[in-house]
Amino acid sequence: IGISNDNYVFNGTKKITISAETSQTVQWEGVQNGGILTYNGQNQLPKPYIVIDGEKVYLDIDSLEKDGSPVTGNNAILAGSYKATVNAVSTGNWQFGENEIEFTINPFELKGIYLTQNVYIYSGSNPVIEVYALGANNEKIVINNKTITKEGSSANLTDYKDAGNYVITVASGVLSSNANYKFSNAVTTTFVINPMNVTVTFTTTGNNWIWQDGKNTAVTVTASVPNAVKVSYGNFGAVNTNVTDNG
Repeated sequence: IGISNDNYVFNGTKKITISAETSQTVQWEGVQNGGILTYNGQNQLPKPYIVIDGEKVYLDIDSLEKDGSPVTGNNAILAGSYKATVNAVSTGNWQFGENEIEFTINPFELKGIYLTQNVYIYSGSNPVIEVYALGANNEKIVINNKTITKEGSSANLTDYKDAGNYVITVASGVLSSNANYKFSNAVTTTFVINPMNVTVTFTTTGNNWIWQDGKNTAVTVTASVPNAVKVSYGNFGAVNTNVTDNG
């Protein structure tokens, strides 16, 4: 190295040493290899990093798989089994080998079920029933895989329009409609269909109640009940009564 200015003159050599590239260890911030998380609706992907001069240097994840299939966007949100990989890097100043981590996000465990309505009035048709649970962030999770039985019976029903008390059951396991949620045990709730209040309208033909051989031959009584399936009549003071059911 030569240095020269108006005041000094130096001619000589100086040995400069450049260290070989440093081997670094990839570490993960968040879940560790083999770790288990629970679905919470948020991205739970761990962050890879190396430490240089006491400072974290974060790295890019080069590939991410969920249940063996590639995931775009590097998001680990849904329940499933994940594998994240960082490829080997050599910059000349530092280097590290390929590193991967495997972890699992389990479904969130639901605690109970609710109905948007649990009291109905008989209408002649099955009531529209919405069953839901509260999710990881207290959001409504609609549940479709339910069974309905009459109280005191174990027979599953598809026709549940009649008045009475009913039981809704959701079996244990992962929801078929949303794999991010599960029930550890079967859960139940109930609803009731009350009888419909009706007005019975009677009409008669004839003006005289004349009983002959136990039958009224002069007067016919007709009753009608809106939406009713069957109308029952009592005897009008005779053993046999001729009644026409128009309902």
